Amino acid sequence: MTSQVTKINQSIILYDDRLMNDIDENIFEIDFWKMDQQAHSQSKGRGTVYFVKIQDEPCVLRHYNRGGLVARLVEDQYLWMGEGYTRSFKEWHLLNYMVEKQLPVPVPVAARYVRYGICYKADIITREIPDIESLSDKLLGNLMTEELWKKIGECIAKFHDQGVFHMDLNAENIQIDQDHQVFLLDFDKGKVSEPSRRLSDSNLMRLKRSIAKVTKANQLAFPNSGWDLCMTQHQGES
Repeated sequence: MTSQVTKINQSIILYDDRLMNDIDENIFEIDFWKMDQQAHSQSKGRGTVYFVKIQDEPCVLRHYNRGGLVARLVEDQYLWMGEGYTRSFKEWHLLNYMVEKQLPVPVPVAARYVRYGICYKADIITREIPDIESLSDKLLGNLMTEELWKKIGECIAKFHDQGVFHMDLNAENIQIDQDHQVFLLDFDKGKVSEPSRRLSDSNLMRLKRSIAKVTKANQLAFPNSGWDLCMTQHQGES
């Protein structure tokens, strides 16, 4: 990928010039897409993602929103610590790195931040992965199979073997397409380090808690046999 950075008004935009050649800060604005009948939204995690088309290619626009108790006070602003520390630019570069490593993640298209004194807001646009369904939805639809549990374990192991750790791994950001290929999404808290058993175990326990939360909230039993298959495959691939 070839990365470029440009400034339009107050927007600082990082983009791949092979995927975008007509840079417009409006593509990060929700109101701009509300006028496009082909664009649509979907509630996800802390906020809403928007499915849009950038130069005729299906993409996903995500605005960064805070989670936890702090979100009650500051919904979408982050402390300014320098351009390289902005959520959007960090995730763009991490996704770029993972694509080069042939890890199954969305392709980064463009990222933006707008600074407001000591704070900033941020957005990111990635290529859409077609026809995917979350692990959470698969669980609720009773659609998980032994093969899928193994593929999830294998997929996570590929990231951990490369020293890439999601840090917020849950049942929503594990996505599965119609060919049963597994992808990981939303790496705004991701990090790269030396392969680490501690970080690997922490990632997996976070995922296990997420699965337990989904199943308990919907009065389903925790999928112990599936989880064991996932862990066995993860250990075998690591």
